[in-house]
Amino acid sequence: MIPKKIHYCWFGRNPKPALAEKCIASWKKYCPDYEIIEWNEDNFDLDCNGYTRYCYDNKKWAFLSDFVRIEIIAVAFTLIPMWSCFAVQMNFFSMVHFMALRMMLMSILVRALVLRLDIRLFLP
Repeated sequence: MIPKKIHYCWFGRNPKPALAEKCIASWKKYCPDYEIIEWNEDNFDLDCNGYTRYCYDNKKWAFLSDFVRIEIIAVAFTLIPMWSCFAVQMNFFSMVHFMALRMMLMSILVRALVLRLDIRLFLP
């Protein structure tokens, strides 16, 4: 069973754009029994490796968010949409399947990119 949690990432301490707020509101409306968890610099260890610190220091929010999503999937399979995804009542389960497939593909791509990076950049 998929845990009733929706995770999303928001790093940089900037205000969310209106679209992000509308998407999050749609999750609350159509998934009221789901816990919505925001990952940010307050609850994620940015120093867990050199890559995450590098991304944060250089404002590479998308790359940092990709890494965090993979970490969340590794711990427990949950819903991790990008903030630009709307939940629609009639198609919610289609959205779950689509996101699961998208996350698997993204995981493979990110891991491939990380392996190509010069690891010496990220060693402490």
